[in-house]
Amino acid sequence: MPTLSIQKHVASISKKPGIYQFYDSTGKLLYIGKAKNLRNRVRSYFHDSSELTSAKHAMVENIGRIETIITKSETDALVLEATLIKKHQPPYNIELKDDKNFLYIKVTTNEEFPRVFTSRKVLPDKARYFGPYTSADSVRQTLRELRRLFPHRNFEEAPTRRHLEYLTRRYAQLFGPQERTRYLENIGNILLFLQGRYDPIINSLEKDMASASAKQLYERAARYRDSLRAIHKMKLRQKVLSIRKEDFDAIGLAREDDTSAVAVLFVREGKLTGKQDFLMKKSSGESDGNLLRIFMERYYLNAPEHVRRAYLPLRLNHAEALVKTTGMKIAVAHRGMKRELADLAHRNAREFLLRTQFHRRGIHLKVHHALKELADTLSLPSIPKRIECYDISNIQGKHPVGSMIVFTDGLPDKHAYRKFSIKTVRGSNDPAMMAEMLSRRFTESRHVDWPKPGLIILDGGKGQLSVATQTLGHRLAGIPICALAKREEELYIPANQGPLRLAGGSDGYHLLQRIRDEAHRFAIRFYRSRHSRATTSSILDEIPGVGPAMKKKLLRTFGSLQGIRESSVQKLTEAVGRQRAKKIREAL
Repeated sequence: MPTLSIQKHVASISKKPGIYQFYDSTGKLLYIGKAKNLRNRVRSYFHDSSELTSAKHAMVENIGRIETIITKSETDALVLEATLIKKHQPPYNIELKDDKNFLYIKVTTNEEFPRVFTSRKVLPDKARYFGPYTSADSVRQTLRELRRLFPHRNFEEAPTRRHLEYLTRRYAQLFGPQERTRYLENIGNILLFLQGRYDPIINSLEKDMASASAKQLYERAARYRDSLRAIHKMKLRQKVLSIRKEDFDAIGLAREDDTSAVAVLFVREGKLTGKQDFLMKKSSGESDGNLLRIFMERYYLNAPEHVRRAYLPLRLNHAEALVKTTGMKIAVAHRGMKRELADLAHRNAREFLLRTQFHRRGIHLKVHHALKELADTLSLPSIPKRIECYDISNIQGKHPVGSMIVFTDGLPDKHAYRKFSIKTVRGSNDPAMMAEMLSRRFTESRHVDWPKPGLIILDGGKGQLSVATQTLGHRLAGIPICALAKREEELYIPANQGPLRLAGGSDGYHLLQRIRDEAHRFAIRFYRSRHSRATTSSILDEIPGVGPAMKKKLLRTFGSLQGIRESSVQKLTEAVGRQRAKKIREAL
């Protein structure tokens, strides 16, 4: 039952549309939802007759605070809910495979010579985005094919003026004097290709081939012929489903335990052109209709381009806001080819779910063996659930940093990774730096509430272990600790003089390597960013007339020291004025 203060708060909530957020007594965000009528929706969680999943019942017991945000309409609430869930990922919201794992294909149509490359984010930059895709391999294979068929720029960095001049000459060699026109035709064909529209590409290539042949430009005509053959092969691989050139998605759902899978089949111009698979975690207790609605809200609201029609195996619950926001027509596939495709989507989702779970079970079994082997070697009282590994990174004592990486149940737990800037140690003294980092980890108030590790690993060998245990003493009481030497994966523990070794090539041996390499990678990455900032700042600080505000403006405008170096005199003058631009050019 809710507390009296919660009951009073619910009674005061507005009846307007918006989103609601549940927090526990410590201020941790538990759940984000949307509603057409906020008061009625929030109140429904606290009715005895409410049909909540077991997980939601547990959530309601922990609610300590409720916050709401009123929106203009239910559709605005839908968009805001999707944005906040994506940002905060609350534990009681159904988890669609994290967007950072999705890939988009980005075409920078707002540039003189557009680029085509992969992107993890959709930015408001007037470029065209296609996706999201979950298979990085298939995306990169597609891009390789496009690069071969329609030559174009495929690097992510915007080119310098010198590079643009080179590109113009290069494209003139490829396409003749109308290099930009030809280049943009290639980009147009790429856009059609990514939309699954091959017929306009074929018509265009046939005209170009005929024109080149008529002008006796046989080498160019041969290139068009080869591109035509490749496009025809791709078209033949696609199954023709309808003589009507329809565009739609067919969606299927499969579920087991608390995990569900969704498959989306893409039909373009009456042909089956592709498929994407998605996982939804924490989905037990939800109806199939709710799961599909939640999936479509997350997927189609994030997709920069999508079709206007989708066929499903069943009717969605409360999909009015989704339809209004996306402009899609959502229909149940009752019979005929649409039903066959919905069934095919279900079979694909089922196969993906089984394959994923089989793979996960294999990984968990392997990791369990590795953890047991590590526990046996170190004589630990139990298999360590949380392993913390610490590493130091510096060059001759400059810009020293430390890293703490965490493996939970034998797998990286990146949300728990932490960085430490070394504050008290001067000079090159890695053991003292390690001791400072551990001391702060186990004494500073902002760190002591972190979960207690089942094992601490120090990357660096016996010296680090000795200084750390002497410095921390009783603070590490009850926490097993060891040091990992860089050669032969030797382990040192306080009670032993000599090293311990795991069998080379064993699961435990490889787990140690993964932990050590991850700690090293994370520390090096932090060191490089810190070193780069310090180097950039120090060079700019030495230039007369460049103060903190000007330095910030330069880095914001050009991105980096290298960007300032490569900028034209005109752009630098526009940013900081003629005199300062001259001084900066001379200094760099």
